[in-house]
Amino acid sequence: MHNKKRVIDMETIYNNLYTKDERKKLTAEGIKTLRQSKNLQQKEVADAIGIALTTYQTYETGRTETPIEILVRLSFLYDVPIDIIVQRNNLSKNND
Repeated sequence: MHNKKRVIDMETIYNNLYTKDERKKLTAEGIKTLRQSKNLQQKEVADAIGIALTTYQTYETGRTETPIEILVRLSFLYDVPIDIIVQRNNLSKNND
């Protein structure tokens, strides 16, 4: 029972740090920054992870929340942990 409560508490904390739109924006920024750092075009990334360009663009602009499966694919593509993509280090409004 203790583990279930911990998961619920962590989810509550996560959801209270930022709104869904703010989290989408942070992820979009992370995706775009990584792509640009590798000098890749959006189409190249979309092709590499097996999705349509228009779908990828909705993630990079923050219009759509990036599904975990896509985050995993991006993590493998860029060889970085998902935490980097979603900018977990920025998920605290109290970071000073």
